[in-house]
Amino acid sequence: MLAALPAHLQLLSRVKPLALRGAALVPFTVQRYVTESLLNPLLAEAIADGDLDLLRERVLGLSITETGHTWYFTLIGDALQLVQQREPADVTISGSFEAFLLISNQLEDPDTLFFQRELDIEGDTELGLTIKNCLHNVDTATLPPPVRRLLEIAGDLAQKIYQTNAQIRAESRAS
Repeated sequence: MLAALPAHLQLLSRVKPLALRGAALVPFTVQRYVTESLLNPLLAEAIADGDLDLLRERVLGLSITETGHTWYFTLIGDALQLVQQREPADVTISGSFEAFLLISNQLEDPDTLFFQRELDIEGDTELGLTIKNCLHNVDTATLPPPVRRLLEIAGDLAQKIYQTNAQIRAESRAS
């Protein structure tokens, strides 16, 4: 399937797993600082509105399927916090890096990604659906411009990979 991708997307598809695995090697305190600095402004309205109250004293896992790495979050006070988790999360949303980029850039409806098995929810379904909807409704305008631009570029690449893979799957079913 990789051979059917344009050359620049083939290269990206080969480099991406290494970069994602490398991100998991970053010290936890740095991961925590970066994720909380980016996610809390993005989710500030949802937190203020009580949309994430279900996460109080509960744990959400976000798992990247390409690496098997999972980040765990909980709501403490009025902030989403990355935590070190030793037990299974109350709910885990798993998906490819591209699927999460598509949702965060609002380039694809999360329900479509779940229906096509690009994303999966395990555990407390109500909590998972609430989180999925919050992720889809984030306003990336609150991000610093360089971060927002990087997210847009990554989202555009993710969309191209997603569309190419969907076309390849459709062609293989037709033959």
